[in-house]
Amino acid sequence: MEDNTLINISLSVAMIGIIILLLISFYDKIPEKDFNEITSKDVGLVVKTNGTIKQIYIHNNSLTLKLKQECLMDVMIFDKNKNLSVGDIVSVQGAVQEYNGKQEIIAEKIVSIK
Repeated sequence: MEDNTLINISLSVAMIGIIILLLISFYDKIPEKDFNEITSKDVGLVVKTNGTIKQIYIHNNSLTLKLKQECLMDVMIFDKNKNLSVGDIVSVQGAVQEYNGKQEIIAEKIVSIK
């Protein structure tokens, strides 16, 4: 094969790959949900939500936050070095899990909004 043919094939495959990645990123959004919308059907699903920290519990290797919207939900964080305090408004992204019959979020990412 000629060099020009190989270059054209490489560029074509690269462009197709970029278009596929753009389409995947456009349709693969993390759903934003309020606490009252999270049910046992969402277990294992990664969601994004926000709320106000009402309580913080410190464990050996994790933190548990009680976040409030209209209701309360537990959020587990396995990074105790987060600089969070009661009253902070935070955005949480993580997987929904069920513990003792209640849904909670295992935080993968948490960002203070205010």
